[in-house]
Amino acid sequence: MSQYPNICWQLLVSGVEIKADAHFVFESCHPEFSEKGSNKEQLEVSIMNHLQDVLQELESCEEPEEGDSPVLTPSTFLQWLTGQGHIPVLLEEKRNFKLFVRFNHTCHIQYGVHAVCYPTVTACSNTVRLPVQHIQTYNEFKLVMTKAFHYGQAFHHV
Repeated sequence: MSQYPNICWQLLVSGVEIKADAHFVFESCHPEFSEKGSNKEQLEVSIMNHLQDVLQELESCEEPEEGDSPVLTPSTFLQWLTGQGHIPVLLEEKRNFKLFVRFNHTCHIQYGVHAVCYPTVTACSNTVRLPVQHIQTYNEFKLVMTKAFHYGQAFHHV
C-alpha cells in the first residue's frame, strides 16, 4: 500500500465514489430484444440507440445549476434506475452489474386509448420497462424519459 497508495485509496476513504458516466450506464444495459429480424426488434434497437444518444448528450452538457429538482446526468439516471449513482467499487460487482431493459409493446391493450405512458422502473432488480409506442423518435424518447425521471423520483406506490 505504501508503494501504490492510489490503487486502494477509494476503498479506504469514505465518501469517495466514482460517478457513472454514459459509457458505463449504456454498457451495463442488457436489452431483452424480440425475435431477430422482426419489426419489434428493429424498434427496440432504435430505442436503444436513442438511449445511448441521450446518455451521451447528458454527459456532454455542462453541469446546470442545482435547484429543487434533481439534475439529469448519466449518474442520476443510474440512481433513478437502480438506487445507486456510482460505479460499483469492487471489481467483481462492477463486472456483474447489469441493467435489464424490457420493452412494452402492449400498453394500448393494458391502458386503452391514451396519449402517453412512461417507463416503469424496478430498482430492486435493476429493470426498466420502456413503452415502445410512445418513444419511437429521439425527441419523443428524450421528452418521455426526462419527464419520467423528474416526476418519478419518489416512491408513491406500494
